[in-house]
Amino acid sequence: MSIKAVACDIDGTITDQNSMLCPEAINGIKMLKAMGLKVIFVSGRSIWEAYTLADFCGADKVVVAENGGVVAKSPVDIVILGDQEPPLKAYNVLASKIDNVRLRRSFPRFTDVVLLRTFPKEVGREIIREHDLNVALYDSKVSYHLTRSDINKSVGLRKAAQILGIDLKEIVSIGDSETDVPMFKACGYSISVANSESDAKANSSYTTLSRYGRGFEEAAAHVVDKFFKLQ
Repeated sequence: MSIKAVACDIDGTITDQNSMLCPEAINGIKMLKAMGLKVIFVSGRSIWEAYTLADFCGADKVVVAENGGVVAKSPVDIVILGDQEPPLKAYNVLASKIDNVRLRRSFPRFTDVVLLRTFPKEVGREIIREHDLNVALYDSKVSYHLTRSDINKSVGLRKAAQILGIDLKEIVSIGDSETDVPMFKACGYSISVANSESDAKANSSYTTLSRYGRGFEEAAAHVVDKFFKLQ
């Protein structure tokens, strides 16, 4: 299996439980780049946060944000794959049916709506089903995200891969939450870090022993061992 890139989530994967960047993750990125691999950030965060972090961490400047809804090739070259109308409608319905549904303060968004984790997600999902809303409710473990139902991380990553001229099967994906499962399923190989949710672990090819940024560093070493040292 030929590997040309690694796609990685940000929160809980290269950051710790307090959303602080782990220095071990930088070591992992350097390791992957030294092997000639692209490193693509694929995040639920805004495009501004994801792109800036990629710039400072040494990752590639093609990034995926808003759980697949937005792809940036440069700070001024942004591709929008979804729209906010269905998520905003879903937010209004949820707010009318559930107490304490609250927006999370965040950078401006193009395609999703970000909520605080103040209500049971399964209750929200049931209301979305009952009202036949064209929306998925994802739990990133940091926030809830309301996203058009045909948008997920695999959609955004596919666009990023097209820009870079590579195939999804040539990408290893690394993450920790249910938002990462679509790209796990689409990529040629996938790794969940030890702090991952059970759904992410169940849908990954390999799970690290270490958590958070140390887990990402371990995942990077695993990629090198599996796909390069044995060739």
